[in-house]
Amino acid sequence: MATPDWDLTQVQKFYGEFAEKYDSDVSPDTYPAPFIIGKWTLAHLQSHSSVLSTAEHAHPKRFCVLDLGCGTGQSSKAFFAPPSGMICEVYGTDATPEMLKKAKSLPFQSLALQPAEAPLPFEVVFDAV
Repeated sequence: MATPDWDLTQVQKFYGEFAEKYDSDVSPDTYPAPFIIGKWTLAHLQSHSSVLSTAEHAHPKRFCVLDLGCGTGQSSKAFFAPPSGMICEVYGTDATPEMLKKAKSLPFQSLALQPAEAPLPFEVVFDAV
């Protein structure tokens, strides 16, 4: 079966209509890939983090993560509560206003309404995408 070539308007319409039930339809039980990838990415970042020690206290390693096509933000949730010793600043982009409306309830550093192929509006160097 061929995959249709959708333009931006068709993508926005489909995901705009899907936004309300997206989180309940796409879960670790029904579609585990984004959740597994999030855990793998965290493990990779953690393996490369070094806690900087000072005489008084340790500072956690800070990582900047980009969720390109973040939708409702569901697959970014692992980054909002990273393992001890890590801080993740998560940025997100999505082309669908309805999806981003739901993502705004999560602690993203910043969200942008734009298609994935558009130049990024963030002046940040990302550690993971």
